Formats: sequence, C-alpha cells, structure tokens
Amino acid sequence: MGQTSATGESSFKTGSPKPTRAHPCRGAIARKHSHFFAASGKFGSLDWQGGQVDDGSYRLVNRTTVKINGVLFHFAVKNAKTLRLVPVLTRAMIRRAIAHPNGFTPAFWAVTVVYPGQTWTRVPCTRCG
Repeated sequence: MGQTSATGESSFKTGSPKPTRAHPCRGAIARKHSHFFAASGKFGSLDWQGGQVDDGSYRLVNRTTVKINGVLFHFAVKNAKTLRLVPVLTRAMIRRAIAHPNGFTPAFWAVTVVYPGQTWTRVPCTRCG
C-alpha cells in the first residue's frame, strides 16, 4: 500500500507502522502531486518530484462532463483557476469495486484520482505533454 514516485521512492516513512483501514495515512509523508490536461487530449499525473506516474486521455463530453480514461466526471471550473471533479459511478462500476475490494478498478481509480470534495488549482505546467 502507498504511493511511490516514478523512481520507486515511497511516500511512507521507513519503519513506520503499516496503514490500516482505520488509519490509512499512518506513517505517510506529506507529498504534493499534480494532474494535467494537455491540449492534445493527454491526461496524466506527476509525482512530487515531477515524474509521470499516471497517463491516459481525456475528452470533453459537454460543458459539465469530461471523460478521463474511460470514466465520466462532472466538473466545474471557477475563475479559470480551480477545478472540481465528481466521478460518475455506475452501478456496474460499484458492483465490480465491491467484488474486488483490493483491486484496481475504474471506480477505485476515479475516486482516488479526484478525492471527492477537493479542488484542483491551475498552475503552469512545464513537464506535461
């Protein structure tokens, strides 16, 4: 468990207690990472060191919906500076996630990529494609 960098460096302190369901952040080191949307339709994530750790594509569906890596998200942009994404989880996606609670399912990815309730802030991107 735990996020690593593009080079394999962990986000958890060496020797720290293992995270649990009750305390999933136990031993975690605060790390900032970012996501990008390139004009070419490329979507990705960069670790705290700027290395790419997630890649894919996106497509605007309409003025309030975007499809990222095959998953729909409703979105809102405020002042051209902040973005809020809400995953659209289908019953099938939820069933699959429940059937595979330790697996990397589209529902799991969708929820963990956006951390519902959080907003993303626009910054200049020098390493995104």
